[in-house]
Amino acid sequence: MRIALILRLILRLIPRLILGLVLATLIAGPAAWAQADPRASTPDQRLEVWENAAAAVEGDLENAELNSEAIGFLRRSLETQRAEARALADRMKAELEPLDLQIEALGAPPPEPSLETVEVRQTRERLSQERAQVDGRLRAAELAVARAETLIQALIDRQRMNLTDRLFGRGPSLFAWETWRRAAFGVGQASAALWSQVVGVAGAMLASERLTQLVIGLGAIASFWVLGARRLRRVAARIIAAAKAATQPALAMAYALALVLLRAGPPAASAYAVVALIGASANPGAGAMAGLWLIAHTVAAVVLVWSFARILFAPDAPEQRIMPLTDHEASLGVRRAVGLALLATLGALLIEGASQTEAPPELLAVLSALSAAIAAPLVYALSGSLSPKPHAAEPEVAAGGEPEEDDFDLRRSLSTIGRVFGAALAVAIPLAALFDYFALARFLLERGALTMALLAGFGLLFVMALRLLYGGADAEARASGQTDQGRTGSAAAGLGVALAGLALTLIAGPVLFYIWGASIDELRLAARTLIEGVRVGEVEFSFGVVIQAVAVLVAGLWLTRVVQRILRRNVLPSTRLDKGAQTSIAAAAGYLGVFLTSFAAVSTVGLDLSNLAIVAGALSVGIGFGLQNVVNNFVSGLILLVERPVQVGDWIIVGGAEGYVRRINVRSTEIETFDRASVIVPNSELISSQVTNWTHKSLTGRVICKVGVAYSSDVELVTRLLKGIANGHSMALRYPAPVVLFRGFGDSALEFELRLFIRDVNWVLSVHSELNYEIFRQFREAGVEIPFPQRDLHLISTPRTAAKSTNGVAAESSLDRPPSDLAKGEGEGAPEGDGR
Repeated sequence: MRIALILRLILRLIPRLILGLVLATLIAGPAAWAQADPRASTPDQRLEVWENAAAAVEGDLENAELNSEAIGFLRRSLETQRAEARALADRMKAELEPLDLQIEALGAPPPEPSLETVEVRQTRERLSQERAQVDGRLRAAELAVARAETLIQALIDRQRMNLTDRLFGRGPSLFAWETWRRAAFGVGQASAALWSQVVGVAGAMLASERLTQLVIGLGAIASFWVLGARRLRRVAARIIAAAKAATQPALAMAYALALVLLRAGPPAASAYAVVALIGASANPGAGAMAGLWLIAHTVAAVVLVWSFARILFAPDAPEQRIMPLTDHEASLGVRRAVGLALLATLGALLIEGASQTEAPPELLAVLSALSAAIAAPLVYALSGSLSPKPHAAEPEVAAGGEPEEDDFDLRRSLSTIGRVFGAALAVAIPLAALFDYFALARFLLERGALTMALLAGFGLLFVMALRLLYGGADAEARASGQTDQGRTGSAAAGLGVALAGLALTLIAGPVLFYIWGASIDELRLAARTLIEGVRVGEVEFSFGVVIQAVAVLVAGLWLTRVVQRILRRNVLPSTRLDKGAQTSIAAAAGYLGVFLTSFAAVSTVGLDLSNLAIVAGALSVGIGFGLQNVVNNFVSGLILLVERPVQVGDWIIVGGAEGYVRRINVRSTEIETFDRASVIVPNSELISSQVTNWTHKSLTGRVICKVGVAYSSDVELVTRLLKGIANGHSMALRYPAPVVLFRGFGDSALEFELRLFIRDVNWVLSVHSELNYEIFRQFREAGVEIPFPQRDLHLISTPRTAAKSTNGVAAESSLDRPPSDLAKGEGEGAPEGDGR
């Protein structure tokens, strides 16, 4: 209870902290803006400064040794200059508007100067001069903006070129004996240099004037771990127990977040605190501090990966596991994730430390090759843990059909992507090192590890979103593609899942590009292009316009559905129209609404609707040249998509094909039969032919069990037994109630029918079989006989055709019998027990 209370307090404090930061930013913003106010100097002076700065950047671009740090500094200065130039341009535009209005109010000058007063002429000349001056400044500011953008793009290209040169620069060959000799010599040199740095740091700590404060701080950190480690383990155990017992997905997510912070926060904070204490007390030097901070980053990264992997794979809590893994596989996944994090961070630490000691490049090459050789199998194994193959056991499916699968199986698709990505990295990393591209091998290792962590993290967030919206069991079914979302989930939850997936994709996309080398400036430029729009021909597409078009489309379709519902339920039933006419009017209203909504959405985007006349003309020409069937199927496909008499996942019978609808295309529909065969049916056949849809409006269906009993049976007892069997089945509906019908008197039995409705027609054959088993069992226990067909054979002999057979039985020729006796003997003379 205390843990839950603490978590609730944390969740309440987080929004308040965010709000406080926003308010602080808003309060501090005007002061910062006031310091950078462009009006602190005259516009002409700022334009001159910008011109000189741009010329200086152009000169720096000609320097071949321009590094990434200098490029970043120049980019930031140019971004500031571009923002100031845009602000100046906006201010000049604002100053132009009143000047244009005043000049327009004065009117055009008369042909004769004497026709207007001197004051009016002088005012016009003054306003014209002011306008020319403001317009000149506006054009100069716009030129400064364009020049800054050009230089920023040049710097981005230069940085990309530097990255390419660094990644594809070849090092010493691993097949040369000299490389290994110099690497062995460099090990001793690097070790001595690193040991001297360690001794220097220790000496600086001992010789520091703040040695007492340093010892006290380090002792406090050590005391925290000695006294508080057990307490932390107890709190973690309580959080794990509370997470297992949590019934609300939101509370389980809060527990998982708290567990990650509890496991990763104290070690990372301790590492950073130790480095900060050493730097503040001893001041060992810039190089030594850089190494110490790199060690702290390594510790933080490893413990963060470890804590996150414990949540992702859940080796101690199988019920919280989001992937189909055994306990052994989950433990292996945690170890593989931690191993890859250790390899990536320690490799970077060793290589960076060796490079700071001016070790020979051969040593760096050998270290990179060794890390690549170890990383390849580890990356492949971890990709297998993050994307496990489906187990061999098949899920239980409905009898009489095949399992309903979504067109897009999320888990299977992500598993395939993960395995392919892991296999590609496992091959590319050692190959790059083998061909002496050591920087590329390290880049692939580090960025591949970050990519796997990103994909795993966002996958976990998406599954958590599913659990929030649907609940745990249904979320797992949806993640694996085993549930029909359109029937079992609400529309609001489905929209929430779509929005969550879109939001995660929009966040993960830029992060993924940044991991693989895209700069912040490139991401900002892409975001700006997305917001401002891209011109295609005469139409400009932007993110806002697309959102408006989608909003218009969704709102129009929703309004169309509302109007149809009102017509069906309130307006049309009060008229004297028959049911068919009411349905036709409601359908016509739906078609009209979809048509108008589509035109409104297209108009919002900015497309010229007159171009549709060209499309209509082309279609008419195509129809005239023999495309009637194609156009017929195309229009039928549109009708199917709008009217939806057949949907994906429906069990239908059309023509000679029976099965589940897997895909509705523009021209044809794919039906998967119960034999796993795909039948391609033209859409026109689904519109013009009779189609039986077992699951159109609902999944309920009827089961009919026919049974015959002997004439000596008690019909009252038979009726009670059949009704009891039907009512006792778990799939049977109570309304409409099961019915037992006495159908007639057969040749050998009294014919009964048991009719009942079940909640899922996909299980019709399974239910039918279970009912037959139960009928046979209860009838045998109650002594009710189920007879088999019986026939009596009568042989008539005549004096003229009688003859003695070898066994004493009279035989008769078929040629001497009457036609009626002949037919009777052939039709009823089947031997008993034939099984037919």
